[in-house]
Amino acid sequence: MKLLDKEQMKSIENIAFTDYSVPSIVLMENAAHSFFNIINEETDCIANKKIAVFCGKGNNGGDGYAIARYLKNANAEVFVYSLCDDGLISGDSLINYSICLKMQIPIYKTLPEKLDCDIIIDSIFGIGFHGEAVGLEKDAIILINNTKCPTFSVDCPSGIDVTLGKTSEYAVKADLTVTFGMPKTGLYLFPARAYSKKIVTVDISIPKNITDDFNADTYLLDDDILKHLPERYNGGHKGTFGRVLCVCGSIGFTGAAELSATAAQKSGVGLVSVCAAADVCNILATKFTEIMTISLDTMARKAAEKILKTPKDALLIGCGIGKGDYQTELVFELIKNDGSVKVIDADGLNAVSQNPDILKKSKSPVIITPHIAEFARLVKRNAEEVLADRINLSKRFAKEYNVILVLKSADTLVCLPDGTLYILSEPNSGMAKGGSGDVLAGIITSFSAQGIAPEISAPLGVYIHSLSGRFAKEDLGEYFMTSSDIIKYLPKAFAKR
Repeated sequence: MKLLDKEQMKSIENIAFTDYSVPSIVLMENAAHSFFNIINEETDCIANKKIAVFCGKGNNGGDGYAIARYLKNANAEVFVYSLCDDGLISGDSLINYSICLKMQIPIYKTLPEKLDCDIIIDSIFGIGFHGEAVGLEKDAIILINNTKCPTFSVDCPSGIDVTLGKTSEYAVKADLTVTFGMPKTGLYLFPARAYSKKIVTVDISIPKNITDDFNADTYLLDDDILKHLPERYNGGHKGTFGRVLCVCGSIGFTGAAELSATAAQKSGVGLVSVCAAADVCNILATKFTEIMTISLDTMARKAAEKILKTPKDALLIGCGIGKGDYQTELVFELIKNDGSVKVIDADGLNAVSQNPDILKKSKSPVIITPHIAEFARLVKRNAEEVLADRINLSKRFAKEYNVILVLKSADTLVCLPDGTLYILSEPNSGMAKGGSGDVLAGIITSFSAQGIAPEISAPLGVYIHSLSGRFAKEDLGEYFMTSSDIIKYLPKAFAKR
């Protein structure tokens, strides 16, 4: 699903106005009608309910006045708080404001100390908001957030930036956000994502030609990505479905190797092997039945030579290998000389952070899967700086180093070297457990070994990982699920195809 920032959304609307002669008030009317239908469904019926509508001075406020009309006609007890002087209301908003007055809908210019209502409609700031909420708008947001009743936001929660996902110090916490025309990027990025419990996109009759032809570079990961799961060939054999080699694990971190290798195996690949030190292999041999182990030399160069000679279609480097000169030399040798698709995670990334330019020497596609702190080390920033500008930093890094970047967080970004960005927005605190990243790395490596192009295997792996985590959460709860449970629920995730 395409995601648009505020400038792109405004561009689409302007094309509708100028090239297709769609009157702006028609879009406002369609938005109001669609919003009304959604909240009527969500609340079963709004008749006789006391509904407070908060309207700002812009077109978002105009949507609110139009929604108030629909609520009044549906026999709701609706009242409006207009948060600006009448002289600041103009255009389509003024038309709907005037209709509300003629319909004798109560419109107040001051805020009460306490709200007495069943439902709140937030129509204060729209997608053009930036900066901070101040004055009467700030007071209204505080009042809304302190009132314990369902809150529905019009297009976006007031006080958030729909491009970057940033928030004002004061922003509305919505139970449901109904956004118009196309979904907005910032709605799906934290911290703004935390201000909408649920997001619904509704059609407002922008001509489909415009949205279909619009060249967006940002996409929301959803079930559509599952169409890229490969068909299983009944006439195949284990070699048909690819070979994964995992350079993972060390004493004290054998679990990382077990999780990543098992996740790869459970994601459809034909053969999985783990390369590690001899004492690590001895431990892993007691854990594995179908997965093979390969002992490595204590000299990094000799270890690399053995790995390079071992047949493979995709190579996973780094889960639990530890830190030190041996690991750094081994990782660098594999990046420079191995010709298979490479997935680099965890300690592999810690090695790369010493010299990110090593990535430019790879002879084959590279997928890196850092979390925020690991990426901060790669770009020589602190975690706060990365979180504040992670889209731009991700795009620049992916392009400069010609890698596919999977930046793991509560909202995970997958950035391709050409600037294409995928966003996964499925918050699940149950997945914030040790080993979850190892599982993800194994899934992505498995898909890559099965012949799925890296630019697809990365977002597909991210979505399958999340989907499995969602099923684990539904059955076990966020407190109790573990990273091993993500693997256990992979069959259910794959079945959703």
